[in-house]
Amino acid sequence: MSRLLQNRKLILGALSVLLIGFIAIQFVDRFVEKFQRSNPPVIASVVWDSPETEQLVRTACYDCHSNETVWPWYASVAPVS
Repeated sequence: MSRLLQNRKLILGALSVLLIGFIAIQFVDRFVEKFQRSNPPVIASVVWDSPETEQLVRTACYDCHSNETVWPWYASVAPVS
């Protein structure tokens, strides 16, 4: 019986440490400038060969590869972010 109680305490301790660590990393990107997300202003535009190409790139690529990124809800939840 004492072995079971000892294992339970060990597991609860480990889960407590993990929970505290998870909560702590949620605040890292709020206070460390390197991890803060922002979209710099757009200073130049691209000359596209056709409107279809522009629409394709805007749909498929711009969300990650532009200064017009739309951050999803999970972008502010570490460690996923």
